[in-house]
Amino acid sequence: MGCKFIDCEFPRVAVQGCDFRYSRFSLCVLPYAEIELSLPQEPNLREELSRNLALEASRVGQAEDAKAFRLCQIRSREEDLRAAMKGDSQWYREHYDALRRIGAGVSLTFSVLNRWLWGYGEKVTVLLRNSIIAAAVLFPLLFYLVRDELVKKTGGSIDVSDALWFSLKNFLPSGVESDLVAHGATARTLSGIEGFIGVIAAGLFASYLFRWILDR
Repeated sequence: MGCKFIDCEFPRVAVQGCDFRYSRFSLCVLPYAEIELSLPQEPNLREELSRNLALEASRVGQAEDAKAFRLCQIRSREEDLRAAMKGDSQWYREHYDALRRIGAGVSLTFSVLNRWLWGYGEKVTVLLRNSIIAAAVLFPLLFYLVRDELVKKTGGSIDVSDALWFSLKNFLPSGVESDLVAHGATARTLSGIEGFIGVIAAGLFASYLFRWILDR
């Protein structure tokens, strides 16, 4: 407990029944699978140590362990925020007044939304799934419901396929053409929101790809 590990090597290390509270690692890291059960039980301490280990795992080129520690850090932070919001123990009740509990609840809500929508930027499958749902299902349906506020350049009625292509045009940076133009306030608002979500998704995809290339 409270040890500092600096530029250590851990060949085929086995960790059993250890206590790493207040420990620090520099230029070295224990494998996540080995240290997982020995991480601090207190969520705030576990978050702090996981952050340290995630950074050091990235520095020494252990990409999978770095990702595992980052996710552990996020889960620990959510657990800490949830306990603070509910006042689970005397410690939380003493350190979190009503205003801070509200702040913890807001932070927890945004973190959970981040998990559902973007997978914390760590799970590309979650980002891909939700992007497909948004661009190919949700927004096309919304545009079709407000089709009276859309104008078709070539004339004629607007069907579901037109709404789909218009949605893809808004979501994707380029490469998709559509005959529809947003005319009403609701349609324009939806277009702006979808375009903004598309920019965020593209940035997260690029960030994930860049980190994946660096890790390799």
